Amino acid sequence: MTKPTLDRFETALLEELKTEVARNAAAVPAPPRRRRRVLGFSLGGVVAAGVTALGVSTLMPNPAFSVTEHNGELTVKVNRLEGAENLERELAEHGVTADITFLAPGMRCQGGRYVAAEDVRGTQISIGGEDFQVKLDSGAVRNDQTFVLWASVQQYENGNRSSVEFDVAEGAVVPCEPEADPDWSTPVDPDMGAPIPD
Repeated sequence: MTKPTLDRFETALLEELKTEVARNAAAVPAPPRRRRRVLGFSLGGVVAAGVTALGVSTLMPNPAFSVTEHNGELTVKVNRLEGAENLERELAEHGVTADITFLAPGMRCQGGRYVAAEDVRGTQISIGGEDFQVKLDSGAVRNDQTFVLWASVQQYENGNRSSVEFDVAEGAVVPCEPEADPDWSTPVDPDMGAPIPD
């Protein structure tokens, strides 16, 4: 079967339809990229999937954090929520601009602080009973971007509650304004005991 030929009018109409379809497709906004956030509880040092647990060890003088590099991949390990500015400086020594905020229990940074970078790859978080680690592949945070992280944790006698969020920002990052985190409204398991005083 031979393909029918189009006259000048039909050809012009087809081109106009193609242009209109392309214009409409470009006008559809891309779905917003979700920030990487984990939150929840741990009991007795056992961590459930998808939950960040962060403990303070009194048996070993662990540093509050560490940054290691292997084949261009950076691993940021946080043992205690201390020294955010020092962590920013250490990441800068590895070529990564960072905005790190450690918050009081039950707090979070306000939204809308930055524009999230599109198509970020090579970032992940791993969970441990006493710490959390964020891994950044080589090139995951470009020179014109900022690695943003905030964390909040409350220790209890038998466990802890925590919330961690991290992302990669394009352009300027507005300083964190702490606000109450509604995700902390869930009552704590009574088996976790009373909060440990500071």
